[in-house]
Amino acid sequence: MAKKRVVIVNQNVTKYKAHPDAEVVYTNSSSEAAESLISLNPQIIELVGGDGTLSGTLNDVLIRDASFLSGKLIKITPRGSGNDRNKSLKELDRAGKSNAYAGDISRAVGDSARIITDDYLLATINDTYQRYIFNVGGIGLDSQTLLEYEDLRRRKMPATFRYFEAASKAIYKLNGSVGKVDYDIPGIGLNSAEPVMFLFMLGKYFGGGMPINHKLNDNDGMFESVILRRGTNLKLFRSLIAISMLQQPQYKNPLVSYLEPMNKVKLEVDNTDKFFFESDGEVLMENNKPVSVHKIEVSIAGKITYLLD
Repeated sequence: MAKKRVVIVNQNVTKYKAHPDAEVVYTNSSSEAAESLISLNPQIIELVGGDGTLSGTLNDVLIRDASFLSGKLIKITPRGSGNDRNKSLKELDRAGKSNAYAGDISRAVGDSARIITDDYLLATINDTYQRYIFNVGGIGLDSQTLLEYEDLRRRKMPATFRYFEAASKAIYKLNGSVGKVDYDIPGIGLNSAEPVMFLFMLGKYFGGGMPINHKLNDNDGMFESVILRRGTNLKLFRSLIAISMLQQPQYKNPLVSYLEPMNKVKLEVDNTDKFFFESDGEVLMENNKPVSVHKIEVSIAGKITYLLD
């Protein structure tokens, strides 16, 4: 008999009180979590952890069964480093974009359940790897920052300082590398950039909760991109501060290019020694090494329904 609600809890989470009707699965493996979900086939999937718990688990589920999430509700309970997708959903809820759910599944969550239906993206990297993106993905700064952060993870200092130090090291490394990206956007044509960061996102947040998107649209079949170009390290830091403070001048800054919403984009990357792919807090790895990016195609993959209760 299928369970109504299954909770996937990152085993590093020390405190969590489950819904009384839920079956709880503690795991540190997204593969094991995916196998449990497919086996139990719940109506409601609750994910307790950070961006990696959400992204890793749902990626492994969808790679096994692309239609598995159809008709299901996803509940995010942020723990640990937090969850940027959850922040975006809360903003949509505050903006009045959540709805009372009227389907049969409402009996499992109560009449007052609120839902948000939003898009998710699919990135195909080097014509080989596929990753679903539930908030933000890209190449450059975020992936390099995560790799640098791993070396600082056990250092005894506040996480914010560790993140800033990791981002600083990433900027210096990436800005010393001349990497060219050609990108093709339907209706716009072919353009080139020498980026330190190329992001495509659905939500408002990236990299430790820094806001990036001045307009948060849901369920519109479009996503947005930002390019942070090479420049002096001081100008790069100023651009990041402008982005994080959500200041309008960021769009006039020659180092930052904001692309209008789209439904598909292709990237061709040269000089890939410093360009790695990152999605929702996870770097694409193979044999314990980050995969160098040569080519990416990103498009809207489908809809996902989130439960807010």
